Amino acid sequence: MIKKDFIKGLISGALLTCLITTAVFATDIQKNVTAAYKNIKIFINGTEIAPADANGKPVEPFIVDGTIYLPLRSVGKAFEKSVKWDGSTYTAYLDEVPQKVKKDLEPGDIIGDPRSLAGYDYEHYGVYIGDNKVIHYMTPNNSGKAADGEVCETTLDGHFDKSKVFVLKFDKEKIFSPEETVKRAKSLIGEKNYNLLSNNCEHFALWCKTNIRKSYQIDSLTSDQLGQLKSLSEMMGIGVGL
Repeated sequence: MIKKDFIKGLISGALLTCLITTAVFATDIQKNVTAAYKNIKIFINGTEIAPADANGKPVEPFIVDGTIYLPLRSVGKAFEKSVKWDGSTYTAYLDEVPQKVKKDLEPGDIIGDPRSLAGYDYEHYGVYIGDNKVIHYMTPNNSGKAADGEVCETTLDGHFDKSKVFVLKFDKEKIFSPEETVKRAKSLIGEKNYNLLSNNCEHFALWCKTNIRKSYQIDSLTSDQLGQLKSLSEMMGIGVGL
């Protein structure tokens, strides 16, 4: 097991990189620093990780004034954190990624199943409400078009593969009760604001459970992958998972 102090120190160093960058750009000040490149290697539980930028290009760690600096996304991935960057405010967000578990479904569960489309692997999400029923973003007319996306109540049959369905396991201190989760899902039935990148099926389902519209799938993509997905969506008008 990784020592907590090591994890804390490593992530703190990566966060400092972000914070220093934030301060520099926020005030339009540039500072020269002396960075030492020592062919630094990073091992997590005996396995070496290869630090890279958002597009997967290798980035060599370096040392400034005794502190090691790493790409934040690489650190997040190594410790199974979701990393999101807001370029408008120069802010980085690291969040716990819920575990995917196999269990008997219960009302209030956030469920998903793996799928693929046009070469992309992804997961479709919904809120299970009991009696073999789920509330999720889908297209009532089966067009699969984002413009037709709507929050609907349906049966699991024909919409989720029961043999592959998993349930997201959250930190109980940060979520709504099963009853409240179902209530929140039902309150949005009829919503027609689907957006593949900012309000997809995962954004909807996680909001019902956590009050945060978030997609770990979108947050995990590199800038190149986001651009490709956006182009595909605009060109074909598709809503992945619908």
